[in-house]
Amino acid sequence: MSTSKQPITILGIGNMGSAIAQSFAKADYTVTIWNRTADRSQVKAAISAGAVFEPDLSSALSKSDIIATLLLDYDKIYAVLSGIPTGALTGKTFINIANGTPKQASEMQDYIRKLGAAKYFDSAIMVTPEMVGGPHSFLVISGEDATAFEGIEIILGHVGKSVYLGPTVEAAARYDVAALAAMYGMLSGGYLAMAILKNGGDDVKVQPTVEGSIVPFLTALVPLLGREAANWDTESFDDAAGNSLGMQYLGVKNIVQSAREDGIDAGLLEHLMAVMDRAIKDRGGEGGSSVIGSYLLKQ
Repeated sequence: MSTSKQPITILGIGNMGSAIAQSFAKADYTVTIWNRTADRSQVKAAISAGAVFEPDLSSALSKSDIIATLLLDYDKIYAVLSGIPTGALTGKTFINIANGTPKQASEMQDYIRKLGAAKYFDSAIMVTPEMVGGPHSFLVISGEDATAFEGIEIILGHVGKSVYLGPTVEAAARYDVAALAAMYGMLSGGYLAMAILKNGGDDVKVQPTVEGSIVPFLTALVPLLGREAANWDTESFDDAAGNSLGMQYLGVKNIVQSAREDGIDAGLLEHLMAVMDRAIKDRGGEGGSSVIGSYLLKQ
């Protein structure tokens, strides 16, 4: 039978679990869902879309050879699966879409295989629940091999474009954590920027400035991150592109000082300033800023 219409069991029906269950159900898959709590809006929405709620975990697992988990984290997966009977996962394909660390992904693979699963994939979906199944939805996935991935690629296509990162099971979690680190780094700087703007007066509205000039400014600088990555890969740390580390350090120092003078918590940038200071003391300030990343690797 084609894997494109095999039954699917989904464990964990929060916002994302419900969105994925609805996406599969609308694509005419037989979808079984399990959740500790039946009386919640996300479960009801999945049922309305065509999914079948199964309150018994063992029964839910028996309905399908493809199991996808969208529980909150890896600890929740261990807790939920700790009571399943021997052989409940034998021969099944287990797709984990819980957020976690690379180490946790590797350990979960070992655990799921000990429970008898034939295949284990670790995955991370890189959009919000509202975007699932849409043109911009995508997820990264790793584990097993390319041939095994091809067996589930069509199925995952109803969630979003799936990007296979290779057989190293921790690759998807590492990508997820790295991408989110970049996102939260941008947001943390954005929050500090808004606090600085907000301190300009009692009635200051930050949205016009943020949307009108700061967002376009950041958009124009996005390609710089790729250049920094290339310089790190080639250890071209002297490539300053006319914007030396020493000059950038003074810029960050001015931001921190300005925040402190306004009574704003500057901690979000103080660590960056400290790392830049170390790099300048070691190498001087004439080189580029890509060297900063290498200092983060030093314990």
